[in-house]
Amino acid sequence: MRTCLVRLSAHAEVRHNRQGYGLFISIFVCALSKLSQFRQSIMPTPYHILVEGNPALIFASRGGSPDKVLPVLNRFLEKFWRERETFGEYVDTPECLVAQLTVRFGFETAEDDFSNIRVGVKFNPKAEYLYAIGLDKTIQVWTPDDAYLNDPELGLKGCRLWKTE
Repeated sequence: MRTCLVRLSAHAEVRHNRQGYGLFISIFVCALSKLSQFRQSIMPTPYHILVEGNPALIFASRGGSPDKVLPVLNRFLEKFWRERETFGEYVDTPECLVAQLTVRFGFETAEDDFSNIRVGVKFNPKAEYLYAIGLDKTIQVWTPDDAYLNDPELGLKGCRLWKTE
């Protein structure tokens, strides 16, 4: 809203010269933009994290937008892969990764409790993003299509690739 108020003072003369329509439109568009940003920040964004080679699916009921997940996920994976290489530990990598991701994202998204994060083997139809971690150290971000929404057990086959890192 501060940006909107700055625009208000900058366009004060426009109000007198153009009956305020330009000013109103400018403030209205600014307010809609801020409202959209606010909505995205408070809306739950359910998501899955999948690890290649492990049938377990991590599901969290909030905090799953790429701008929130990817920075945390990238930092975590950079450290995880570095530690695996340093110690030469490659056995059970998918299992270790799922366990550590569950803990890490549990702490990232928990407010009062850990009720928003769970591990299972069934896809949740509410997931808005699916983050697939490959053992080749890639991250693919998928978004559900109608096929996934109608039959979540299709998994990634019912989604479209949104981004690869």
